Amino acid sequence: MVSSGVKSILDVAATCELLETLGVPVLGWQTDTMPLFYTAAGGPPVTARVETAADLAAIAQAHWHLEGGGLLVTRPPDTSIDVEPLIADALAQAGANGVSGKDVTPFVLGYLHEHSDGRTLAVNRELIVANAGLAGELAMALAPEDDDMHEFLFEEAEPDDLD
Repeated sequence: MVSSGVKSILDVAATCELLETLGVPVLGWQTDTMPLFYTAAGGPPVTARVETAADLAAIAQAHWHLEGGGLLVTRPPDTSIDVEPLIADALAQAGANGVSGKDVTPFVLGYLHEHSDGRTLAVNRELIVANAGLAGELAMALAPEDDDMHEFLFEEAEPDDLD
């Protein structure tokens, strides 16, 4: 899974501890610490730092060869913003409004969007695109070159083929 780290409204340390307990390596894409979603750094150290998609693919293959399950690739945002004070305010406001359970996250996200002048929404959109791009790079690095899908993805498309 490619992600932008752990939502900082969660217990980040407990989340990382659970991942470690479950044997899920947390890999940092060009970072040494787990990103906190909107913030590029500040989380606990990752299991390993990875610089290239080829290295990431090699680590994933070795993990799976050893019968490991999932792994988490954390990618920091290109645009980092500090939202911790806003999150604290949002959580306090949620409590004051009686918002609880599964309704807290949407409330906090709405609060962040409103009180950050839309910066959190812009970063969130950038993260979606960047994470999908990295997942695609990993998929291509994992695909065998003799695979039909690899051939399909890299063959030249003729204009007539697009009809």
